[in-house]
Amino acid sequence: MKSLFAAACLTVAALPAAAVTPGYTPLGAGDPIGRIYDYTRSNRDGSLPEHIVVFRRSMTEVAVFKAIEACTTAAYVTSELNPQTLEATTLYAGKLNRDGTQRVFGRMDIDPATRIISAKIDLPGHQLSDTATAPNAPWHLFDYDLATLTVTLPHLTDPKAGFSFGMALVKTDDMSDFLTYMGRTDVRYAGEETHNGQATRRYEVGGPAFGDKGGPLWLDAKDGHIVDAEFGIPNHAEYSDFKLKLNRVSDGGEAEWNSLLRAHYTGCPK
Repeated sequence: MKSLFAAACLTVAALPAAAVTPGYTPLGAGDPIGRIYDYTRSNRDGSLPEHIVVFRRSMTEVAVFKAIEACTTAAYVTSELNPQTLEATTLYAGKLNRDGTQRVFGRMDIDPATRIISAKIDLPGHQLSDTATAPNAPWHLFDYDLATLTVTLPHLTDPKAGFSFGMALVKTDDMSDFLTYMGRTDVRYAGEETHNGQATRRYEVGGPAFGDKGGPLWLDAKDGHIVDAEFGIPNHAEYSDFKLKLNRVSDGGEAEWNSLLRAHYTGCPK
């Protein structure tokens, strides 16, 4: 897979750990803690659909459940956000256990001083490791299906202004060099629009790395989370492009989240 994201309309310098990222307000107690965002990721034509559920467990914790269908192997990935910089300081790659818990097999950390992301993946009998430098803040992991992006975009100080962010990607075609920093992407406000029956703000995602493969991004007009996104480049090798469509939002909290995780293997053969 080629490098994804580069170039932008707003330059964001590397920041000290305590600084608030320009263009954003910090995460806070007023955030919708316990909120669940239910999405479908697919190609833009709707093929290869996968269920993606984002859970705001706490002010700084975000969890994501990914599954194609019940009883099949499901991903369970988690992250810890810095409330000032609005970026992930640590991400844990994992699988869902049958009892609804997480089995961690990988981890990413960013050093705020050097902006180096360190990644480790545990495989049977050995461990893989790689690093990449993310000079632009906030950074997001594209494989994480825009989960950290959807919980931090409500903190834009001016939703009608352009904004930028850095993006990284795990590429499974070369596990000796699996972590890539794709660069910076820019996002341009395009106007108010009713989309999928919802009041939204439409943006255009672009930049030199996209070429003609950028695409639209729709954010909820009131709460700012992602309603839909369509990009010409995928974030997983088996896809040809990228679509992330919101199905519903719930404030069911920990009880609903745990029920969803346990239900995935309920009644399945051992």
